[in-house]
Amino acid sequence: MMKDQRINKKAALSVNFHKSWLNKIRNQLGSKCTYISHVQKGNEYFIKINMTNASGGKDRITYKLSGAPNTLTSKDYQSLLTMLKKGEYDKGSTEPLPVTEG
Repeated sequence: MMKDQRINKKAALSVNFHKSWLNKIRNQLGSKCTYISHVQKGNEYFIKINMTNASGGKDRITYKLSGAPNTLTSKDYQSLLTMLKKGEYDKGSTEPLPVTEG
């Protein structure tokens, strides 16, 4: 396998890892989660989430990442899922998502 093919395979695996976590979060939250995606604005990266709240309204949540999405680990996604399940988020939040070091 050539070097470029190895790089492309590694990049594809990384994309699949992050997509699968977003799908897992959406599935775990069920109908409460109406949208979840990685978003890039300039050199900044975010996870945007739309949630249906207890009163039937929409909460729009934005977590700023400290780097590109490929810096996130399973622990980071699990932490995000736990916060969302517990409703521990601020509407319109742009607070940084706590990213695991190392």
